[in-house]
This record gives sequence, C-alpha cells and structure tokens, in this order.
Amino acid sequence: MLIKTERRNGFLKRTIVRCLLFLPAILIVMGWFVFEYTFSFDVPAPDPVLQTGRLELAQGEILILQLTHVPDGIKPKAQTELGLAVFLSNGDGEWIAAAPVGNTRQPGKYPVKIDVGNFSWEISVAVQSFPFKTQNLIINTSNPVISEANSAKAYQQYREKIPPLFDTFDETVYWKGTFIEPTAGRISTEFGMTRYTNSDWSNPRYHWGVDIAAGKGTPVKATNDGRVVLAEYLLNTGNTVVIEHGGGLKSYYYHMDSLQASNGQIVQKGSVIGTVGSTGYSTGAHLHFEMRIGNQAINPTMLFNDSASLYYFELLFKFFDTSEIFATLNILEKRFIISV
Repeated sequence: MLIKTERRNGFLKRTIVRCLLFLPAILIVMGWFVFEYTFSFDVPAPDPVLQTGRLELAQGEILILQLTHVPDGIKPKAQTELGLAVFLSNGDGEWIAAAPVGNTRQPGKYPVKIDVGNFSWEISVAVQSFPFKTQNLIINTSNPVISEANSAKAYQQYREKIPPLFDTFDETVYWKGTFIEPTAGRISTEFGMTRYTNSDWSNPRYHWGVDIAAGKGTPVKATNDGRVVLAEYLLNTGNTVVIEHGGGLKSYYYHMDSLQASNGQIVQKGSVIGTVGSTGYSTGAHLHFEMRIGNQAINPTMLFNDSASLYYFELLFKFFDTSEIFATLNILEKRFIISV
C-alpha cells in the first residue's frame, strides 16, 4: 500500500509540472478562441432642473436661482418685477441668476418666470418689510463745495453717468466667494435709511448704501473681483469708482480722496482702487458704498456674511459632500460600453 501511494504521488507531481510547463502555450491557443464584443446605448439627456434659494426675503436681500442640465445652445431667461435677473453660465449645463429685492420694494408677493427652451417655471417670492431707520442730516448748504455738489449741474452729470450703468451687465461671473468690506471703519449711516436734510421733512431721500467713516487716505479695496466700468470725478459723488461683478451686480464707491483704478481695468478682490476722502456732496471723510443689481439697491453689509442668500448653493456644497453623486451622474449621462 505504501508503494502504491508513493507512485500515485509521483504521478501527480509529474502531471502538475507538465501542466505548468505547457501553461503559456495553452493560454495562447485559448486566446485564439476568445471572442470579445461591445454594444452601446445612449441615455436620454436629463430635463433641466430649477433650484431656488429662500423665497421669503426682506427688503435689501437677493433671490438666487440655479438651473442644471441646461442643453447646449440654450440660454435661460428670467422675468420678474423685482428687477434685473440675468442667468450666467457656470459651465457643464449649470446657470445661475441673482434677482434683487430693493430697499424700496413694497411688501407682497411677486411672480418670477423662468424659461429654458420648452421648459418653464413660475415661482412666487414673498417680500417682507425691513425696519429701516430715519436720519436727519445737518449740513451747511451755503458752503461753496456743498452748493456745487448739490447743484442742478451736479445732478444732471450724475444722471448722465450713473443710471445708464443700471441697464448694463457682463455675461461673466467675475466674483468669487464672500464679498469683503471695502475699507476699515465704522458704519456711520446704515443702508436703506430715510434721510432728511436740515429738518426738511417734506423732502425725504433714501440712503442707497452705507457710509463707512474712516480717516482720510485709508485704502479703499475692491469688494470682489470685477471689471471697472467707471472711474472719474463727479460733482455730486466726488471721486467715484463702479465695478461690475457679473450679471449686473455692481459695487459703487463714492467721495474718495484719490482714484487708483481706471476704466476697463480688471480688478481682484482686495485690490486698492482709491483712498477714503470727502469729495463731492460730503461733510467729512468717509466712503459711501453701494451694491446694486440693475437699478435696485441691495444691502451691502449682508454680502459680507457667508450665510447671505447669494451664497445659498455654495453653502449647500459645504454641508453636503456631493462629489460621489456627481460622479455617478456623470457616468449615467455618458455612453455605456459593456464588454463580455
């Protein structure tokens, strides 16, 4: 029995060795008979999807709209009484638009219609009132500089230079991340205040921006990336710079002592564009700073906070890691190739 077992073991060993020696040849021969074929099919393109930020907004806030899966060659459009709303492309079929809720917008519900090719949506925005304060400004109107800054000539020049910018916009998203405070100082006049001059209660005016009190010569910085669309001296607003940030979202800098920017210049967030001063209709060194979408003024200090409605979708991406979801969607949207 022992001899037979040894013989069997020897036979198995020899067989295994022979198989290993001939394995490369066997694999080559098998390769001649292996068939591979592929087939493919197209997954229909997904329909456009609309997402919105908050739909209950206070005066001075921003409505944010986002469209995804927009087909190539189609530009979305938005129509609303709220004001200018321009969709800008972020690439890969994604578009974003910001619509203003101005400080003088009456509370109530406002429809917003969005069209993308054969697709359309209509949403409703509820505008809520904001408790703006009142200010009585005491100013020496007999001062020659103040008189000139407050003259009919000054206001005519203002109307020729500033309002025409309200209807213009670049179809480029220049701004990136949170907007920064343009200068160091304290806010001496808040956004949206109803302002009277020398107790003339019959002639109220609205304060479209914020006044930041600071020492003369304090650097003034671009609040975000953008293109300079105006940089010159105006009788009413003094040394003035206006920056387009994309889609009609603009920042306005008034009463500066000096200008360090030029028309058409592309500036980055934090670039020095001038210094604080008291030029034009001004009683002391400060920066008047406005933010507008079209002709509607929005609260500039709101944009200094990364929880502002403008950053709604960026905020979502911070809290939800969607990279795996997008990777999966990317695969599904492409052609499948299956090999057998």
